Amino acid sequence: MSVVKEKMKKIIESFPEDASYEEIMRELVFEQMVERGIKDVREERTLSNEEMKKSYSYREEIRWTAEAETWLKDIYDYIALDSEEHLKLLMGSTSGRKS
Repeated sequence: MSVVKEKMKKIIESFPEDASYEEIMRELVFEQMVERGIKDVREERTLSNEEMKKSYSYREEIRWTAEAETWLKDIYDYIALDSEEHLKLLMGSTSGRKS
């Protein structure tokens, strides 16, 4: 079985029998987003906070929904748990955020 299928199978099997389709799909999408983020960090395809602020300079303020903030924190925590190297890279591109 491919690595992708193994990861998906592991995620699906981690859910209780009565898990909803939406719960499982959200976790699968979350896993994919985290993998993409880790790949971007490894390939140094990230923006500093200052670069991000400039790209959103036409907005006075970014207003995150509660769900978006939760997802961002989940992604941040997941990467931080993955390895010390990822945590250091993440902290380098985040202004003072601590989990």
